[in-house]
Amino acid sequence: MDEFFSENNLKKNKFVPCGGIATKLSGEMISNGRVFCFLPIPLCTTDLPVHIHGYFELSSDRRDILRNTYEEGGDIRALWNQVLLEDILGRIYAEFILRSRDYFTYSEQYLKLFPLKLGPKPFDILVTSLYRHLTKLPIIYCNEKWLSVTDVLFIPQNLIGAGKLINALSAEGFPVMTLSNDILKMFRNSGADISYISPLSVRNFLLKKARNFQYEKITENAMVLLEFFLENVKSDEISLLYGLKLVPLANGSFGRFELSTDSNTIFIVSQKQMELFQRIPDKIVDVAHLDSSLLTKLSYKYITTPM
Repeated sequence: MDEFFSENNLKKNKFVPCGGIATKLSGEMISNGRVFCFLPIPLCTTDLPVHIHGYFELSSDRRDILRNTYEEGGDIRALWNQVLLEDILGRIYAEFILRSRDYFTYSEQYLKLFPLKLGPKPFDILVTSLYRHLTKLPIIYCNEKWLSVTDVLFIPQNLIGAGKLINALSAEGFPVMTLSNDILKMFRNSGADISYISPLSVRNFLLKKARNFQYEKITENAMVLLEFFLENVKSDEISLLYGLKLVPLANGSFGRFELSTDSNTIFIVSQKQMELFQRIPDKIVDVAHLDSSLLTKLSYKYITTPM
């Protein structure tokens, strides 16, 4: 498409590589944006949450833009409309969302600027281009800073306890959040590498900051992380937990997951049996902090040792 932007070609065909995006700043958001070429173009609908303006090549009655592609026998003016949507307006729309951060902040209204479907042709070209450009921009607010979608790991919206897990991981500086499944699908369809949270990604992050990551006392965040691992790590993936200091002990500290030996066994006993082991609280799991389901998973799958 570079030939379209040569000075000679632009002058010869009177193509103007400019455009604009507009939306409402208050009240109900736009649901089916209109298309303008100075004046509204009657037969154009986009399904976009914004209005778009461009120097389009129009039909003879000025009620529509020229739509036939060059390959289908349309003239070069129809191909220009495709170039305008993909190379000009897609980039402008992305910049529009980036600058909207300062006005809308990271709010429901801000997220409504993101199209949730491609829409009718030829404006699907614009939406695909938009998401391709957005992939590289810091348009997601996570851990009190703006990041690109490829810098964040996402938690499925339907995951039970997602809010507590986000809080626990965010407290450790882990870039994790939830986002509309529809928006994430649009990013994936544009070629973006979207990553979801997994035991491996969380484990690698925590071990990478091992010197800073160690709970000195039993906290809700620590128990949330322990629950996440016990619920999601399979029996043949136990090694993923080695090195993590997340097992609550009767002395109020945490034991570390590692290979089992005769000298490092930790015992799981009932509340009534706790009195028998008062002299070795660093070898006893604090069962008061584990429900029966998690206690079963811990006793069935894992053996740990304290620091």
